[in-house]
Amino acid sequence: MITRIDSLDKLFSRKELHLAERERFEETAGSHYGLVFGIATVLAGWGWDTYELWRAGSEFFWLKLVLIAATLIPLTTLAGTLVGRIHGANLRRVIVWVVAGGIIGPLSLLVSTEGLSAVIAIFDPAVRGISLYPFSSGVQERIPLVATFGALTGMVVTALQALTARWTWESSSSDNRLTRRGWVLLWLCAPFAIGLGALYDGSLNSQLRAPVQLSYRLIQLMLAMPPDADIQKMNTSTVLDYVGASRWQKHFTPRYVQRISDYDRKTLRTAFVDAEFDNGFVWRCQTIINGYGTKDCVDLVEQYRDWMQQFLKTGIVQCENCMVTIPPPTQIWQTQNATNLSEPREISLVHHAGGVVVVTATLPSSQAECRFVGASPTSIRDCVKR
Repeated sequence: MITRIDSLDKLFSRKELHLAERERFEETAGSHYGLVFGIATVLAGWGWDTYELWRAGSEFFWLKLVLIAATLIPLTTLAGTLVGRIHGANLRRVIVWVVAGGIIGPLSLLVSTEGLSAVIAIFDPAVRGISLYPFSSGVQERIPLVATFGALTGMVVTALQALTARWTWESSSSDNRLTRRGWVLLWLCAPFAIGLGALYDGSLNSQLRAPVQLSYRLIQLMLAMPPDADIQKMNTSTVLDYVGASRWQKHFTPRYVQRISDYDRKTLRTAFVDAEFDNGFVWRCQTIINGYGTKDCVDLVEQYRDWMQQFLKTGIVQCENCMVTIPPPTQIWQTQNATNLSEPREISLVHHAGGVVVVTATLPSSQAECRFVGASPTSIRDCVKR
């Protein structure tokens, strides 16, 4: 008995007859898969960080997210595309994602430090030549952890890409395009991307964010508290915050900008935060234990005026609980101009850029300008007469 076959589609599906179309589809789906993985990783690792920095009034709160997105998303998209073009060679697929995963972590640390510093210098010429966020030993020691975790995640992501490629193909449209269901399936990698992003956030972002969050909390508390608040009615944590910031309450205003001016390069556990208010007051606090407390808060305008005056008159700076360094070129400049520097009429902070503050002194016949770099120590550099 002969069975008549009217259509090959009764024995073979349309997709099985079009292997070439399937391979092209997997390439496209692979690039979309890499795109989705990159977006999820960036949002998890830097999206929340950006929101918290914005809420705390941090300057350039958005810049790190933009730089990371511009760096990592093309990398993950490329990895997904390359894997989509590899057919039947599972080891090569694994290698691509393992390498990409291993690179993402160290690259993100570099972009979040030296990359961020370089771009800020483009926006603000006052910080050129100064690395506000150096790729220090405290950052570098995190490389093995983020690279290893990224590589392991890459192995899982490879397997997921194979599954999603098959499932999205089976749910594709008649003209071999991704459907809405296919796009949903691509997001199956999101939990692993979120886990990877959370690791990146914890490895660096959270430690540099905590000092700004603490300063924000203290400022908001003082803005909300009446001057004669009764500490007997406060809980313990509020009392500690209140005692640490109440001295400065009269200087606080609702509008301010915060900047990290310095931090411990080895441990990242201590930092200096500057809050610049619209009334001209600049509040600098040292935060300790990853943003759990403050000490040695100062009026930065008053402090730098005093230091500038001492430096111009004597060539040295003496102070308590602080460290000021004067490099040899600056010492030579002061010595050569000493006769014209002894009686400044007015000293002002004319520009604040995180770890760099430009201080000017109005002299009888000219003006002196210096850059104060860092917080502990503070280095007086690049002095000129105008």
